[in-house]
Amino acid sequence: MLIRNTVKLIKSLQQKKYRREHALFVVEGGKSVQEVLASDWPLHSVYATAAYLPELAAGLRRRGLDAITVKAAELADMGSYEHNDSALAVLEIPLPAPIRFGDGEYVLVLDDIRDPGNLGTIIRTADWFGIRQIICSPETADLYNPKVLAASMGSFLRVQVHYTALPAFLQAHADRPSYGAFLDGTDVHRTAFEPRGGLLVIGNEAHGIQPELAGLVTHRITIPAYGQAESLNAGIATAILLDNWRQSAQRS
Repeated sequence: MLIRNTVKLIKSLQQKKYRREHALFVVEGGKSVQEVLASDWPLHSVYATAAYLPELAAGLRRRGLDAITVKAAELADMGSYEHNDSALAVLEIPLPAPIRFGDGEYVLVLDDIRDPGNLGTIIRTADWFGIRQIICSPETADLYNPKVLAASMGSFLRVQVHYTALPAFLQAHADRPSYGAFLDGTDVHRTAFEPRGGLLVIGNEAHGIQPELAGLVTHRITIPAYGQAESLNAGIATAILLDNWRQSAQRS
């Protein structure tokens, strides 16, 4: 039987201030918890239904952990899912890591992406295309928001996400090319991305890349429109940008 204070703590982690206070966050769903167990991310605790526990057995043995058996209704009560008949894990939030990237590496830079679903989708897309690091403005949605984690489908375990002031970051890496998505840029389909690595900048859907940052971008590119839509979803724009970057790398 779960202790009331444990349930209260886990439920509180749906809010950013309590995630920061306790340095903990929640991952929900059986597949996601299996991915967590297969990773080296620091774990606080694991909760699972008796029916789903065998699915976690190998991962729990690998980690040297025991899961706490609970009912599906208790899992749903602790988390943000309306229904959860499998598992839930509480993970530790690590201390911020230094931002380092090597020759030939591109990193994704997100300027004020506030929608949690968009951020999660972008993390998943970055993982698909082999991007290992994402640099976010402080205003960008919180990585540990349950909606971000759900949309990332476990990719947050493989893609490092950093938060920092972007103008200072671009200035500190002015020796690297930066490609930003603008309405008046060069056609991305005809862009040759430099092989020495650099920055791929995506702005807010409504306002684009902030003026203070736009002046630091060395290559203005655009996704040409053939219809009447006012703008593209940030996650879709990121996928198109990354696909063209990969195609350019194969041609060079």
